[in-house]
Amino acid sequence: MITTSLTSNTDGRQCPEKAKQRILKGMRDLPALPQVVNEVVSLLNTPQSSSSQIASLISYDPGLTSRILRMVNSSAYGIPRQVTSIQHSIAMLGYNAVRGLVLGASICQIFSIKNQGGQTTPRVYGDRLDMQEFWQHALMVAFFAKLIADLYRLPNADDIFSAGMLHNVGILVLHVQDAMSDKALHLHLKQKKVWRYSSQAIRLESAVLGFNHIELGKALAERWQLPDSMQAVIGRYSFPFEEGGSNDAAVFAVGLAHQLLSAIHA
Repeated sequence: MITTSLTSNTDGRQCPEKAKQRILKGMRDLPALPQVVNEVVSLLNTPQSSSSQIASLISYDPGLTSRILRMVNSSAYGIPRQVTSIQHSIAMLGYNAVRGLVLGASICQIFSIKNQGGQTTPRVYGDRLDMQEFWQHALMVAFFAKLIADLYRLPNADDIFSAGMLHNVGILVLHVQDAMSDKALHLHLKQKKVWRYSSQAIRLESAVLGFNHIELGKALAERWQLPDSMQAVIGRYSFPFEEGGSNDAAVFAVGLAHQLLSAIHA
């Protein structure tokens, strides 16, 4: 029998709504996106900006710089040679890809803790959280989504990469805000032999917890006032073929990319 940290009624039945509200309340204690990230994103959205300006601004934050370069040089990108500078990253990947990396790297930092030596490490409870796998999956979804957007000539194709990078950020929220529920979920997924990032895992989340990471991610995206396209993707990528508004193209591309990767992994 799987047990979680979900609050129980007097008859022993779990109260998922109370657990969900506890997580959402704890989310308020998360810091806002750093000012340098907001400035970088603003500059990346300005057509007149130069790669040297953007690289210079990012370089003011050594931690952000190193995290972006680690992501760029990860196996998910398949870049044949080492990228050693932010300006080189911009030249190779373009503004919108770098914008997604900036947001991703910043969120990675927020969902981290400091160890006794003062260095930042991922929040890990047992052996459940694999940050490398999380970001590799995010990068692969972003790349597939961008390819789909280009293939079908979808509007705002460049923005779709950034949305793909953050599509399942709610998984990090659950990891950090409710360790016991997250552990119970992982035990259940392991028992059922279901990959954490598969479409089936979302249904099992709802069955085990009474809510899922999409609801948590949507709440976080609203709190951080992420762009509308990112909010739409985070909140709807699991049902990409349903119409929902002006950001349908982004939801379709990211949702289809996620499903393709889930099918490949199965």
